[in-house]
Order: sequence, then C-alpha cells, then structure tokens
Amino acid sequence: MRTRSVILLGLTLLGVLMLTGCSANPTQVVAQLIPVIAGLLPIVAGAAAALAPGEAAAVTTAQGLVSTALKALQDVLKEYESNPNDTTLAKVTSAFAAAHDNLAELLKAAAVKDVKTATKITAIVNGAVSTLAMLEANVLQKHPQTVAAAQAAQS
Repeated sequence: MRTRSVILLGLTLLGVLMLTGCSANPTQVVAQLIPVIAGLLPIVAGAAAALAPGEAAAVTTAQGLVSTALKALQDVLKEYESNPNDTTLAKVTSAFAAAHDNLAELLKAAAVKDVKTATKITAIVNGAVSTLAMLEANVLQKHPQTVAAAQAAQS
C-alpha cells in the first residue's frame, strides 16, 4: 500500500508542477524532476530483496541501468539548457529513448514468480514510464520542427 501511495504522490506532484507551469523553461523543470523518478528505484530494490537470488539480481541489474539512463538524461537536459541547438536536442531525444528502453528492461526483469512482488515492481515501473513520457512530451512539444528533424536524422 505504501508503494502505491508514493507513486500516486509522485505522479500528482509531477502533474501539478507540469500543469501550473512553475517555470518558463520546461527543460529545466524536467531536469529537476528526474530525481523524483529515480527516487522510486529504492522501492523497487526493497521489493526485489524478497525475491530468489537470481530474480533479485536481474531486477538489481535492470535498476542500475535505469538509474544510469536517468542520470544521463538529467545531464543532457542540463547541456541542452545551456546550449539549445539541434545537436543537443538530438541527444535529449536519444536519452529519453534510452531511459524508456531501460525501464522496459526493468519491467521485463520484474517478471518474477511472486505475484505480489511482481505487481509492486510493475506498478512502480509503469508509473515511472508514464511520468517519463509526460516529461518528454513537455520538453519536446516546445520544439516540434527540430524534434522532427532530429528523429529523421536518427532513422
């Protein structure tokens, strides 16, 4: 129950911040909110502690990848903040994609036998995925032509 409360609180806070437009610069707001998503990861670790060693190791490895991807995303958002151009925006787009991929890996690793633990981890990861998608949309909607060019360059 505590896990759901934390997720709902985090998502509510993010929603309020995004809707109230607490800053004229959405990139800066998103960079400051990435630690909220990262703050959910210790809850995943707590849930994984009750698993069999092999399952716990898979979840822990995936959790580390997510943590690294979120840190990289935060760093590239700060870089974009100081140097907003097509190249750094392409890095932002790539960093969001990497974070999404690593969250998907964490969700796949959460396919554990214990239904209660799997449900907790899935809820946390899905909350993080939804929040990340909302943050990404908020940053990228400010630059639709540049985003389209960056995505075309990646293809």
